[in-house]
Amino acid sequence: MIHRLLIFLALFFSSVVFSKPETIDVSSLGTDAHPLIFDLSKKNNFTVSREKEGKIYIKLINLLPRYRDSYSVSLSENKLSLKPFVMSNFMPKNQIGGFKSIISLTSPISPICESIKDKTEKIVGYDDEDANFSELVISLKGDLARSGGTCDSSIRSKANKVIDATELIVTADLTANTELTITVKRDGKEAEFGSMIFTAKPVEWMTHVGFTFVNNKDNLYYSTASGSDYTITKQNSVPDIKYAASVLFTYPFCQFAGNSIGLGMSAGIGAAADSLQLIFGPSVIIGQNFVVNVGASAMQFEKLKGTYAPGQNIGVEPVDSTAMTEKQFDVALSVTLGYRFE
Repeated sequence: MIHRLLIFLALFFSSVVFSKPETIDVSSLGTDAHPLIFDLSKKNNFTVSREKEGKIYIKLINLLPRYRDSYSVSLSENKLSLKPFVMSNFMPKNQIGGFKSIISLTSPISPICESIKDKTEKIVGYDDEDANFSELVISLKGDLARSGGTCDSSIRSKANKVIDATELIVTADLTANTELTITVKRDGKEAEFGSMIFTAKPVEWMTHVGFTFVNNKDNLYYSTASGSDYTITKQNSVPDIKYAASVLFTYPFCQFAGNSIGLGMSAGIGAAADSLQLIFGPSVIIGQNFVVNVGASAMQFEKLKGTYAPGQNIGVEPVDSTAMTEKQFDVALSVTLGYRFE
């Protein structure tokens, strides 16, 4: 029974790790798949508190292509200022130039392609990261999607290059119990863009409540008649699994799959119908709230008393089955499913 449960859990984990979620969970923001947005057309003064340390992904949007080599990003951890890196290292200015050549096209173009060409030129010449610039970039993206690739490759290529020049992914490493400030500058415009402050809580024990499924090691016996005497015979109809309500305390030590899956070591206690239980072993943490522990449980099982032996002749009077056994502690394989209430 336990091995069937393990196979089910393996199939469940494979679906969690490799399937693409339909919605974005708040805990997944700031990851490679779902970076936090730093919009240069708005004031960005806010603090993001993370449960876990690790790498943070920030997507800068609405950068001005013509001034792209004038931007820089500063990272500071507490009072330690790290060397800023300049965005021109990622997209040199000369890679986004040359859009005037679009005007020299002699063949007639459709209205949607004309719109793409016009908006591309406007974005290249823009001087301010304001709401109108943001709307212009969004409109250009919409035109490209609606054109369905029907425009001249030169128009599409330069439009896509301009859009790429308005965005940049920045990464930073956030350690536990620290404050990391990310500031974007362009020619002294730091105050207009603002900053992002990230904090990470210290690694803490996580508490989950749930149920434990234990490989049953009960050995039950009864008296069977053998002529005029009785002998001790082992009972075969014993349930494979014991169930217990349990509480797990887990210390996480690593994360993967965009921080949605973690590993940790757990210890816990449980209570079955006839015994208390101690649990220990590794756990898989799913999105902070769910935990699956595959480990060992120490609890009491029914065992044959030392005064008896299987097949022993006990005379002409039968012995009650409950009098043949006693509770003894043993260790058995267990699987615990837990949930963490916020």
